[in-house]
Amino acid sequence: MRTNFLNFLKQQEQLHEDTVGAMVGLIAERERKRSEAEATLRVGAERAERVVKLEQMYVRMKRLEIEMLNRTKLDKSAASAQHIMAAIDALRETFEKRQPLFTQVGNLRTLAEDDVFIQATLDGIPESSLLNGVQTEAQIAKSFVTLRKNVRLVEYVPEGGGMFAHLLSGAVSYITFQRRGLAQGDAPDAVMSRAEYYLDQGDLEQATIEVNKLIGVPRSEAAEWLAASRSYLETKQAVDLCHTHTSMLRMSML
Repeated sequence: MRTNFLNFLKQQEQLHEDTVGAMVGLIAERERKRSEAEATLRVGAERAERVVKLEQMYVRMKRLEIEMLNRTKLDKSAASAQHIMAAIDALRETFEKRQPLFTQVGNLRTLAEDDVFIQATLDGIPESSLLNGVQTEAQIAKSFVTLRKNVRLVEYVPEGGGMFAHLLSGAVSYITFQRRGLAQGDAPDAVMSRAEYYLDQGDLEQATIEVNKLIGVPRSEAAEWLAASRSYLETKQAVDLCHTHTSMLRMSML
């Protein structure tokens, strides 16, 4: 009887130990899985954090790259504008020396090949300026003195008039009063009087507009002077426009 009881106790003790062992194993397994889950979460969080940092670094690097490219483009543009301005200064110097502009215009076209404004402006320079240069404003004003005398002599010559008509017109001009200042009317002497007034004021453009109003024989007499004046004005305007345009571009880069 006692032996059976002891065996029963041993069986109960063994069962208890097995149960406790099973529970401990189960708890340990749960702890292991929880630890693994936490470790996985930590790794995932750390990885996500690294990804965010990498993305932020990429954005900063990309922004820096764009800024460097823009700076490089700006530096190139500034250097290009400087070279273009030097070419314009050389063109102006040649213009003022009455020398042919073909070489200087060609150099400027090459340097400003992507500048539509400069290309279009250079198209406005007369071919005579490219090949022969231009007279100075002072020379044009001086030649006007002779032109006015010649226009006055042929003022009354009709279209197709011969030698007698020229002699008669010269005689009439000799005995008539020459107008001065802002004279009224469309008569050649009145037109030349206004042109002379504007030249004295330093306004070659307005003087040219007045001379351009001549018709008939007086206009034929003034054709050479008009061509020289227009060539000077058109060339000067082109040079000035190129200079102003490039100056504004350089200012915008500061």
